[in-house]
Amino acid sequence: MTFLSLRKAAVFLKRNAPLFAVALLMGTCAGCATQERLHPADGPITFVQISDTHHGMDLHAYRFRDAIEKINNLPFDIDIVVHTGDFSSDNLFIEPNAVAVSNMLSLIKYPLISVAGNHDFSYRSDEPAKRYAECVEMYRKYIGELGQVYGTDDAVFLAVYTESLRKDLPEIEGFDPIKWLEMQLEKAGDKPVFVFTHVADGPDFYNNELHEGWPEETRTKWHATLAKANVKGVFCGHYHRDELQQSDDGIPVHVCNSIASFWGRQASFRIYTYQNGRISYRTVYIEDPPEGTVINPDGTLAQ
Repeated sequence: MTFLSLRKAAVFLKRNAPLFAVALLMGTCAGCATQERLHPADGPITFVQISDTHHGMDLHAYRFRDAIEKINNLPFDIDIVVHTGDFSSDNLFIEPNAVAVSNMLSLIKYPLISVAGNHDFSYRSDEPAKRYAECVEMYRKYIGELGQVYGTDDAVFLAVYTESLRKDLPEIEGFDPIKWLEMQLEKAGDKPVFVFTHVADGPDFYNNELHEGWPEETRTKWHATLAKANVKGVFCGHYHRDELQQSDDGIPVHVCNSIASFWGRQASFRIYTYQNGRISYRTVYIEDPPEGTVINPDGTLAQ
């Protein structure tokens, strides 16, 4: 009965014997002191995160395709799949590349939302503002908007592009990540919310030293916005490794490993489960084909 909404519970009580109704009401009141236990989304809520697929290498296409096949055949009820960015390697402005990414994403059988990464909206060009705008156009045309929402009866999943919060970038007309997030969190009400973006806001550790995260001003705005709702976790990619960050607000920041092979990394993706106020995850690893195997550009193996 913990999964029934109050409205459904009321209908259920009307249809059953008075004695059973009294027992049910007593059981419901026993949980009144703990608001979260009363929420219909005590779980389980299960979702998949995949990140940093970096289109442009045949091996990456193979890994992405194999990951999708594994996701589609998981022995769990999956609510949603989220891609946390870097679909490309600074080449998304080339339309066939954007089409190839879109074709790959279409193979995922579950609901899907995504967020652009730093290598998706590239500005590496003699005309950086023009290149950046071209990438944004291709992303919107073939992948989706800069802020994406998927809601269920039990939870809300938000994917939001935040690169402009961590570095100085050309303005994208009509999109302010903080304002967009505030609006969506208000709509979410008291539902559990899971927020996805590409880069974690905290310091990054590599080459045996810490590197600065987002500027303090935007970090403060970001965390103040998250605190306005029932945010259960933030989920990122970018690092090409696994990491967990904890801030003073108590919202965990989970960083997922990559599909791409850079730095000799084995491809993997994550399966998360939210239940009774806690998030747990499992990792699924992708095995590369034997050395010498010929891989087609779409990730299939040559016959």
